[in-house]
Amino acid sequence: MLDAISAIESQLKKPEFDSKYSADQAITSVQFSEISDTSLLTVVFPAWHMPAKLTARLQQQLMRQGSSVLMYNFNPLILEDDIIKVKSSFEFIALAVAEDVSALVSHYHFKTVNLLGISVGGVALCIVAEKLPKFHSVTMLAPGNDLAAALWAGWRTRRLRNSIRARGYRLADLEKEWADLAPQNHIQTLKTHPVQIILARKDHFIPYSLGRELYKELKSVNPNTTCTTSRFGHVATILRYVH
Repeated sequence: MLDAISAIESQLKKPEFDSKYSADQAITSVQFSEISDTSLLTVVFPAWHMPAKLTARLQQQLMRQGSSVLMYNFNPLILEDDIIKVKSSFEFIALAVAEDVSALVSHYHFKTVNLLGISVGGVALCIVAEKLPKFHSVTMLAPGNDLAAALWAGWRTRRLRNSIRARGYRLADLEKEWADLAPQNHIQTLKTHPVQIILARKDHFIPYSLGRELYKELKSVNPNTTCTTSRFGHVATILRYVH
């Protein structure tokens, strides 16, 4: 596992910001894999910078479990120091994914749609959930309750935080601007669905305390919310889920 962790973390070095990036480039790829004679569709919202090999392994895993899979890959620039463009990127993702899911459900007659969000993918999941007419369950792996707070505190996003701060923004400003991106502000959408949360105790990318707070807020309105905690860090917890 240590080699796999090192391979992933090697891809998490110094994100480059491209002034030519636009929100309609937020989705870099989408793949639908159908299993015949199944009524189950799982929609996967990957982690930021999630390697293609890992998303492919997760896709195969879900298919072995009997689910058709709608798998996305997101542009690394969905998080950058242009905070307005970040909002636009997630809104583009939400509209595009909701449209894709509706089309697949209509064409293939899926009866059950499950949503799986990994790390920052949980932000996209919550926004998309609000736009779907129907879904069944939600799984969030290593999430946080607030994107702004996670970016501000996370080790992985220190360069981003410093760049945003240099533009004159404080954490309170960012929380206000990104209020619509905070999972804690989408709890009403999830309160009538089974929700599974998996946290990483030693998470330095999205602090454990933020994920725990999300669980507490969800549990207060949704008794069908469960939480398990890995004793590992962010990357190792994801790797242990994708087996």
